[in-house]
Amino acid sequence: MVVEQSNPVQRMLNPVQLMLLKLFNRTMSDNEITEIRDVLLNHLEAKLHKQLEIDMVNKNITQADLRAVLNNSQRTKQ
Repeated sequence: MVVEQSNPVQRMLNPVQLMLLKLFNRTMSDNEITEIRDVLLNHLEAKLHKQLEIDMVNKNITQADLRAVLNNSQRTKQ
């Protein structure tokens, strides 16, 4: 998909953002907006979890390692 970058708004937005603007260029209820936000956030969360699992395997990080880091926080205890 070729995106013409003829105005300042188009230069600031990437192709995905422009596509989403075109796709949802209509009046929507608050409920529809919430549903769309939830779908997008769930999608991004799934991608994040998948990448986290891949990185943990590649770096040999276990759940026990994560718990140890959390338990040994550098924060001052109140």
